[in-house]
Amino acid sequence: MNVCFAYRARVALALSSVSNFCTTTARIVSNHGTNIHTLIPFLQKLARCAGIKTLIPGRLGQNRGRDKVFRIAVTVPTPSGWKLVARKGDQAQEVFCVTNLNRDQLAKLVEQVSQR
Repeated sequence: MNVCFAYRARVALALSSVSNFCTTTARIVSNHGTNIHTLIPFLQKLARCAGIKTLIPGRLGQNRGRDKVFRIAVTVPTPSGWKLVARKGDQAQEVFCVTNLNRDQLAKLVEQVSQR
């Protein structure tokens, strides 16, 4: 019992000390069974950030490059927010983000979350 409490306290302290901008939890829509490896954990971290309402992983496609590390970038505006593109290895996946943030704010948020 004490181990569980200590773990929860450590996690809560780590989350509160990392940043003050993570206050709410957005919805992550899981339409597809396949996603890029490490995309869902990244989206779970991003969903806790203020200003993000919904994250929707889109289609999974092939990429010409061979990035070994996971990268995500803000690309084009949509009527309800922004489209992000996640890449790892030779795979690329669209992620639709419903938000009121502008491009610079969202890009900064994505960069902060990816550094954790």
